[in-house]
Amino acid sequence: MWHSVDYSSNNAPSVYDIRGFLGGIQQFDETGTLLGAFSPFSFTTLNGVHSGTLIDTLNITVNPSITGVAPPTSINLDNIVLTSTVPEPGTLLLIGGGLVSLGLFRKVRLG
Repeated sequence: MWHSVDYSSNNAPSVYDIRGFLGGIQQFDETGTLLGAFSPFSFTTLNGVHSGTLIDTLNITVNPSITGVAPPTSINLDNIVLTSTVPEPGTLLLIGGGLVSLGLFRKVRLG
């Protein structure tokens, strides 16, 4: 799942297109404008609208050309935040232990 990305589009805005795919099938398409920052390396966080959507591929495209506007001097992306829904090993052990305990309790109670 994609949550956010930090960006800097120095001196002019840029257009972005962020697409998420699962098994080759597009799950979402977020587009918009990265606002131009006029101080070097001034990063802004862009939060995903579809941050709860499960994906296995993320495609980020940035187009520095906006009609009638001079292009930015640089476009920088940093801190792309993705999360996974895979349970941690400790969680799996707790679930497994709970199921074993329930099974033993039922066996003792019925037996």
